[in-house]
Amino acid sequence: MAFDRFIAFPEGFEFTLLVWSPNEPGRTLPPFPHWYWDRSSPEIPPDVIRLGVTYPDGRRATNLNWLADVQGLNREGPVLYPLDEAGWQPHWEQEYWVGPSPPPGPVSLVVEWPAHHIAETSVELDGAAIHVAAAEADVVWS
Repeated sequence: MAFDRFIAFPEGFEFTLLVWSPNEPGRTLPPFPHWYWDRSSPEIPPDVIRLGVTYPDGRRATNLNWLADVQGLNREGPVLYPLDEAGWQPHWEQEYWVGPSPPPGPVSLVVEWPAHHIAETSVELDGAAIHVAAAEADVVWS
């Protein structure tokens, strides 16, 4: 699993989550296992990838509650919203939008995948660097 293709915009940023699933005989995982599960169940299946973002001020969002975020139920923000997806077993790519733009300071991306023994792991981005990169964005049309 890896994070790739970070793109900064004045309103937020995008990144891609790359996933390689082990080819296990007799086991076929659905595409984008971090998306699909019976959300009426109180338990999150271990095949579901847990993905989250935390801003320096403590605000956070996860892929487990993105629908509530975009419907405005999480008014504090940020939003971690799924975009394009592509792939084939055992490789998937899922793009995400994170907005609004984070404040300066450490921005954490956190991932965990219990079914494949990937413990909670995080990487830090620099919120100030995201703002610097966003300042380089050119408006093509408004």
